[in-house]
Amino acid sequence: MYILEGYVILENDEFSERYEKGEAFLLPKGFKGYWRQPVSMLKFYVIIK
Repeated sequence: MYILEGYVILENDEFSERYEKGEAFLLPKGFKGYWRQPVSMLKFYVIIK
């Protein structure tokens, strides 16, 4: 996922990370946690099965 505008905070029992405009990240298949998006967000993402 690549963030074009806004930010998101991903959290689970093991970590808490904030990703902002201009950053990219991967979510592993089966990710269990919280997607906290306190502001509007524009993103580019791809889902691979």
